[in-house]
This record gives sequence, C-alpha cells and structure tokens, in this order.
Amino acid sequence: MDLFEEFLKHPDIVQQPRGGNGEAKAWCPWHADREGGNPSLGINTQKRIVKCFVCDKGGAKPLAKAWGINQDKPPWERDIDRTYDYQRADGSLAFQVVRMKTEPGEDKVFFQRRPDPAAAGGWTWNLQGVERELYHLPEIRAAGPDDRVWIVEGEKDVDRLRSLGLVATTNPMGASAGGGKWLVRFNREFRKRLVAIIPDNDGPGKAHAVNIATSVYPKSGEVKIVQLPGLAEKGDVSDWLDAGHTLDELHDILVQTLAFEPETPQEEDDQPNSTLPEWQVSRLLPDAKKLTGLLNGHGYFVNGAADAYFFDQDQRKLIYLEREDRELRILLGERYQINRQDQLYSYLLEHLLREAHTRGTHNLVRQFSYYDQEADVVYLDMGDSRVLKISATSIEIRDNGQDGVLFLPMPEQEPWEYNPAHQRRLLYDHVISQVNFTDDGSEFTVQQQRMLFLAWLLSMAFESMMPTKVLAMAIGPGESGKTSLFRNIGRILIGPEFEVDSLLQDQKGEEDFWINLSHSFFVTYDNVDQVIRWLPDALAQVATGIRRSKRQLHTTSQLHRTRVSCMLAVTARTPTSSLRREDVAGRTLVFTMKPLDAKRAEFDIQEEIIRLRNDLMSDYAGMVQKALTVPLDEVEVADPGMRMADFARVATRLGKGLGPEMGAITDEVVRRIRLAQHRFATEEDSLSTLLGIWLTRKQPKDGGGFDLGEVPNEGRGVTTGELLLEMNAIAKEFDIRLQAGTPEQLGRRLSNMEAALSHQYVIERRRGKRGTVWSFQFSQEGDGTE
Repeated sequence: MDLFEEFLKHPDIVQQPRGGNGEAKAWCPWHADREGGNPSLGINTQKRIVKCFVCDKGGAKPLAKAWGINQDKPPWERDIDRTYDYQRADGSLAFQVVRMKTEPGEDKVFFQRRPDPAAAGGWTWNLQGVERELYHLPEIRAAGPDDRVWIVEGEKDVDRLRSLGLVATTNPMGASAGGGKWLVRFNREFRKRLVAIIPDNDGPGKAHAVNIATSVYPKSGEVKIVQLPGLAEKGDVSDWLDAGHTLDELHDILVQTLAFEPETPQEEDDQPNSTLPEWQVSRLLPDAKKLTGLLNGHGYFVNGAADAYFFDQDQRKLIYLEREDRELRILLGERYQINRQDQLYSYLLEHLLREAHTRGTHNLVRQFSYYDQEADVVYLDMGDSRVLKISATSIEIRDNGQDGVLFLPMPEQEPWEYNPAHQRRLLYDHVISQVNFTDDGSEFTVQQQRMLFLAWLLSMAFESMMPTKVLAMAIGPGESGKTSLFRNIGRILIGPEFEVDSLLQDQKGEEDFWINLSHSFFVTYDNVDQVIRWLPDALAQVATGIRRSKRQLHTTSQLHRTRVSCMLAVTARTPTSSLRREDVAGRTLVFTMKPLDAKRAEFDIQEEIIRLRNDLMSDYAGMVQKALTVPLDEVEVADPGMRMADFARVATRLGKGLGPEMGAITDEVVRRIRLAQHRFATEEDSLSTLLGIWLTRKQPKDGGGFDLGEVPNEGRGVTTGELLLEMNAIAKEFDIRLQAGTPEQLGRRLSNMEAALSHQYVIERRRGKRGTVWSFQFSQEGDGTE
C-alpha cells in the first residue's frame, strides 16, 4: 500500500496536487487550523514529504497514524460491522468507536471517529482535540445512588449487561496497549457509588481491572473485582453468559466476592525487592537511564526552579517528583512495577530530579488559577487534567499544559464541570449573602462586607498579579459560623474533602505551617486565639510575598527561592497581638460576624455544596469573565496609596465588571480598607490607649503629678524620653503594660505604628537638641476618648 496514494483519498484533503509541484493541501490533524479556514498541511507526493507550515509537525508515518491509515485499507474504505456512540453528559455525541467487518480468524479491528464540524454528516477519523468520555455516561449519571455500576473491558460487554437491566460502562479502547487509559477524571462519576469490575481473562485485562479499582477506590462507596469461574483464556463476560450462565449466578458471585482494598505499602526494608527480575541493583545507573528514556516517550520533565515535575502527556497530568507523592508512586508502580521498597526507587528519583533540573522544560506551574496579564486571560484548573480558559469574549475548555501553563493537582482536589447555562449570581445569593456579617465593631456595613468578601474570593483567580497576599480574617463569638464560612469556600474551590486546619494540632509548629502552605492554594487556620511565638513573622512573610529557600537536589547544596502563592484565611474569637501586629493587620481584610439565629446541620450544607458545586464554580468563572471586560489600564483605584495596592486594583476591576451598583460599593469599600486596618491594629494596643489618655492630660508640674493648668499635652512637643516617663506614670495609674522599657524601644514602636495610629492622631516629629521631638493631636476622626 502506497501511503501517499492513500493520503490523497483522505476526506481532509482540501486541494489535490496541481502542476508539477505535486503538493496537496489538507487540514492539519495536529492543530485546529479549521477554525481559521486555512488548511496548513502540505503533502508533496513527488518529494514524499509531509509538513505543516504552522505547527511544524509532519512525517508520513505520524500522519498515517493520525488519520488512522494503519491497515491494508483506510477506515473510510472498510465495511463497518457496528458503531458504539460515546456521549457527553448532556447526551450529545462526542465520538464513535467503530468495529470493522473482518474475515473469519482475523483479529478484531477498531477505529475511532468524531463528527466533522465542517461537514454535516461527515466524519473525521481520529479523536484529535476530543475529550474522552465513559461509554453511556448519561445513564451512569441518571442511575440511582444504590444502583451498582459494572465496569467491563469492551462496548459489546457493556451492551450485553445493559440488556439484562444493569448499569454498565467502559473506557474508550478498554485495556488496549494502543491507548486504553483510565483517566483520573472518570473517577468523579463513581463518588459514593457501588462498583463492580469484571476483567477479561488475560494478563492485560486483569491488570487493567486492578488499575481501575485502585483509581476509583478513594471516591467510591465500594469496589469489587468479580472473577468469573470457568471463563476461557481471553474470555469476557459475554462469552460467560453465552455459555449458559445467568444474571442470578452473576449476583451470587458478586455477593461472595470480597470488597477490593488497595495494597498497603510495606515498611521500608534495607533489602531490594527480589521479585522483579528486570531491575537489578547492580545496574542502577543503566536502569535509571533506561527508565528516564521510557518516561520521556510518554511526556516531558519540567524544571520548576525549586521543584521538579514530570508531565504525563497520556493523562495530561503534572506529577511532583517527590518520594512520597502518590501520583509518582502510582506511575512507577503501575507502568514499571517499581515500588518504594526497591533500591532503584530512590536512585531513580534522584536521577529524574537531575534530568528535570538540567534538561527539563521551563514552564509555569500553578495551582487553582493563573492570570496571564499580557493576554488578559484567566486559567482555572478544573481538577481533571482540563483547564477553563477565560477571556473577555469566550470561555473554553483546554487540556492541561495546552497553552504552556501547567497545573499541579492539590491535595483533596475534586474535578468540576463547567455549565454554560448556570444560574447567575448563584455564588453571591446562595453563599455570600447567607453569611451573618455584622456592622457592630466594623468599619463596613453588612452589604459592604459582602462585596468585600466577594472581591477577596474572586481575587484568587488573579493571584499571580498579587505578590502581596491578602489575609482574610473572620472574627466573631462561638456559633457565629466562622469555621463553616471558610470550610464551605474551600469545598467549593477545591472539593468536598477540604477541611480547615488548627495551628495547635501541628506538632512541628512553624515547619508544618510552611509545608501546608507550599502544597495547597487555599489554607484556613481555625480559632487562632492564642499567642504563638513564630506566627506574626510567618503571617507577615506570607503577606509580603516572601520567597522561601529550598535545596534543589539532595546531592548538592544549591538553593532555589520559591514564592509562596497560598491564599490564607484565619478565624478568631478574640484576635491576639499576633494578628494585630501592624505589618500583618496592614494586609488583612477583617470580617465581623454575629451568632447565628438558627443553625443548619453541617451535613446538609455539605451535601448542598456537592450538588451545586459545578454551577457555583461556573458562576465563579462567569464573574471572572465580567471583570475581564473592564480594561486593566482603565481601572482607577479609590485609594491608590494603600498597602494592598494590587488587591485594590483587582477588587476595583471586579466591582466595575459586575455592574455600576457593585462598582460604587467596591469603590467605597476600597476607600475605607486602610482605615479599617488601622483601627484593627490599634483598638486593643496599649500604646494607642495610653497615648489617648496622655493627650487628655495637662502638662506635668516639675515636682511630679499633673497640673490642671492651661497648657494641654495635645500639640505639645515632647522628647521620646519625656514621653516614656509620663506614659509610665499613666500605665501605673491604670494598670496597663506599656511594652516599651527604654526611649529607644518606645521610639521604634511609635515609628512602626505611625501609619496605624494616624487614623486617630495627627503625628509630627522633628530632630531636636535632645533627640527626636514628638507632638500629637487628635485627628478629626478621633473623638478624644479611649
């Protein structure tokens, strides 16, 4: 068979060769040139060259594979035996698996095709750019929660079980070596479901069943691998039923089958695993090189500066090259039968790290979101190797890494589906407006706090343009819903398994704090009501976008600096000085809450979020898109001098994008943030309290005590030493601790808190002969009392 003759028969050929150049033009199978209406693939029949002049891919054999020309006849010229429709969740046709007619004794032949978007009723004989779906996906979703789902290896077996009244499915291409993969995102369809897997009676079939069971197990209610007795070699469930067995027998076997449990990793052992003949301890380096080459055939390594990764192109998944990473253990264990007990495992890991750091691709590695300011596009991770690309004019689903942005899965992350027909304002009306904010003790009204909270939540999509992180803090008494608020936000953004953390549970203290923040995009610490020595510095470092040092390889001392990108939230009943320190308070959004009038059961709230999560996240994406309709260079911030200038710009853009009413509220909120932060930092500070009392007093007499004469302290020039003596007298009188034992310490405290104190006092200082001279007056916002 002449490949080039077959190429010219392909329905994607747009222009046959003309003249003497022998050049045909066709739609390229490797990128979406149909969208621009310009065929970019050149096929030169004389020079026998295949080349795309846009994406630069080519070659006769790759094109034959892409077009399905891998048999004696191309698929569109063969006789079709039967077709199997793979549908999307909404029932629309995603693609077909086509079984061809074969001669007796000939192996089964299957092809895949998808509807041709450019020709009604036409087909494109590949799955380029098409999302893989489970067979009969709509039926799985429509089934009741107690209906067991049967997973088998082929479409024929699925339809046979369906004819018996069972709910059944398979993944495209079963367990075939040519691409049969169980994708991680399939697992979401089996959440809390009963699952039964029937393997074909051969090695690949049994291994495929274990792979599926291991992957589905964490989400399902129960998994069983059902072995059919008396099944012939390479036989399947259809063969078993054809032999006269019945549905009742199948149920009896199911009842007797024990539930599947993944293998528990053994304790570390100094001895290598002797059951694996291929990987020999004496050949560690050659084996490591061989495995590295094999991995390169399935993806590429990524140099993330401080961290290293492998991007598995088969699953469009980024895998963290770290010994305890679950996905790495699964990859090496299932594909190459290497586990952590093997001596090769540690040696190979170091080799892979070196490969990534020396020859790996430099890519952006993100969690949850990424804002590309140059393109004005937001990417949201959908949690299943897909990404939502949001621009001002469109929202589209892309593969992870397709645009050069790689997303790393987060712990507890659950996939979600984008619903273009989602209910608008669902996130605001169903979640934010239900929070029992109060204006008691707050600079903001309840409505302003709602808008501020929405702006903080949506700002997470623009995290990459906010090097200064915003700390969200919910303050209120017990039973006010503080914990539930952030727990629900985490379960919407990350998944139903998200939970808040406690600083008091961390046995290693600060070390665990940084580990937690480096592995997740959103972390909440609950009930931070005790003084923790290291916490103020740690919070300040997170807020200021500090970079943390990390050793690049275990075998070197080279350090890399990595930016902390976690969005952090805390709750407290009575915030301590740890949270009120000026450099922390200046980057904090404080939300005040009151006790709940009626409390809903946490279980009901969780189930509701699970049910609505797809629409809640779709609404989140829709509001982000509205913000993108406002050009960034047209955003004017109400208070451009505030410390959180990046957040203020994002919040202002979000408010304007959501409409004039929301924009006006946002402007007023941004205008008052700095005042709210200053008051929060000083409302329980002893220095602020003593300064207020001191200003109401008169000049002291030379002999001590206080003279009720004509000259008040307000506006009076006083040295730091004089101020310390007078404040110490007041502190003793009112039993208040000043927390400054020397003039130098008092001077530093005044300097550090000058911005926070300025909302109550007009502060002036100058150099005098005896040192710094201070003068204070009540500002117009201060009332002269404390």
